[in-house]
Amino acid sequence: MKKKLHFLFTEIKNIILAGLFLLLPISFTIFILIFLFTKLDGMLSPTATQVLIFFGADITADYRAPGLGVVATLIILFLTGILTRIYLGRKIVALGEFIVKKIPFVSSLYGSAKHVIDSITKTDNTSFRRVVLIEFPKKDSYAIAFVTSETEGEIQLVTGKKVLTVFVPTTPNPTSGYLLFVPEQEITPLIMSVEEGMKLVISAGLVNPAISIEEIKKIRMEKGI
Repeated sequence: MKKKLHFLFTEIKNIILAGLFLLLPISFTIFILIFLFTKLDGMLSPTATQVLIFFGADITADYRAPGLGVVATLIILFLTGILTRIYLGRKIVALGEFIVKKIPFVSSLYGSAKHVIDSITKTDNTSFRRVVLIEFPKKDSYAIAFVTSETEGEIQLVTGKKVLTVFVPTTPNPTSGYLLFVPEQEITPLIMSVEEGMKLVISAGLVNPAISIEEIKKIRMEKGI
């Protein structure tokens, strides 16, 4: 009787877990969409309302149309995208970047964010060379990291080890994170691509590379890792 009850509870638990794993990606996607919708709508809806009033729309200043802020955001992004495609627009963008880079503190923040975004979006960019696994933030706790270079200069000298420079991005915003200098022997190489690693980080672990354990073992064996 105990065995049957144990088997029954185990099956129920497995079914519940299966349902959880099925709904998690969907729930996460819905959560992000709702978050973006409400935030963007709340921020830009008043401005969009004032624009409609300016063009003669018969509405009051406190009018709120669901989705108006999101539509305004999409229009702004579209117009900005067009701006980057024309000669005059590129000059304006370059001038804006030049001004930002002259502002103390802001320039370092902007430069760092732009560099990380470029590394994520440009497939031919070699800033992120490979994906690795490191113990972080404590022993027996692991984090996805991206090797950016082999450390040189004073850091390499004072450590007395072959140290690699790695970037550990935060979830779900990979434009912020931690810069670490880790001895090469303490780094575990992974076979996943930089793009797959970024998807894993941005999705908070919900989107894993579509490859079986057997294939992973085979590739790791072939590469000697």
